[in-house]
Amino acid sequence: ETLRVFAGSNKFRAGLSGFSPGFLLRAARLLRAVRVVRVLHVMRFTEELRMLVGCVVYSLRSFFWASVLLSLIIYVASLSLTQMVLVYFIENQQGDDVGSLE
Repeated sequence: ETLRVFAGSNKFRAGLSGFSPGFLLRAARLLRAVRVVRVLHVMRFTEELRMLVGCVVYSLRSFFWASVLLSLIIYVASLSLTQMVLVYFIENQQGDDVGSLE
């Protein structure tokens, strides 16, 4: 693609006038081969990446339910603590401003 863009410009054509057409075709093939090697090199890591993403997605369900359970435990503990503090204040105030706590 890049070679096609450069081939369209007059400066590039003037600079390539000393090269034979066979050389240019070999250079284009070499560039294409380098690009294929790069793609193959990147594809080496796709299997591991796919496995990592799959594990993360699979563990999201467990993470969600663990978060729900933890939130429920925190909620119940806060209700219990609030109830105990209220009972403590009511018992230790001895009738002073009991109505203000309710």
